[in-house]
Parts: sequence; C-alpha cells; structure tokens
Amino acid sequence: MSTDPLTDRDAWSATFENVLYQLDQPRSDCPLHMPDALEPETPSVPEQDKPINDLQRVITNIHGGLSGHDFSHYYPRTQGDHAEFVLEHYQRHAAST
Repeated sequence: MSTDPLTDRDAWSATFENVLYQLDQPRSDCPLHMPDALEPETPSVPEQDKPINDLQRVITNIHGGLSGHDFSHYYPRTQGDHAEFVLEHYQRHAAST
C-alpha cells in the first residue's frame, strides 16, 4: 500500500511480499474439497452433567433454528443433553439439505 501506516502496530508489522514471488507458477497439489466434518459425540460421563457454555448455547441456537426446533418447549441445559440435541438436529438439517 502506498499510504502511511494506520497504527503503530501496523507500522511495526512485517510484510509477506516475499512469499508472493517464491513460486514460478501456482501449486497444483492442493485438495479441491475439504473432508466431511466428524459428527458430534456424546461427552464422557463426568462431563455430561456440567452446564453448557456460551459457545454451546450458540451452537444449540443455530442447529435448533436450522431444523425448526421450538425452544419454548425444550432447551438443553447440560453437556450430555446438548450433545444429543445437536446430534439430532444436525442430522435433521443434513437430511433436509
């Protein structure tokens, strides 16, 4: 960029311009598709009774919303309930897409 740095951190940061010119031609050994993600698993017994964390609440809301779940009737509160809920709703969503 031809402009001055925006911040001190920006001014101190290294560039990676040298990486852009290391190859004469683009690589051809990169995969075209990512492998399928592993399905969620039920946590071990000591973990099952712990309350869900903020990230799990977000995951619950996303998978439940995508599968049309009505949260007024049920919302998982423990790690074990969350794992079962996400697995069920992930499978519903995967089957419908």
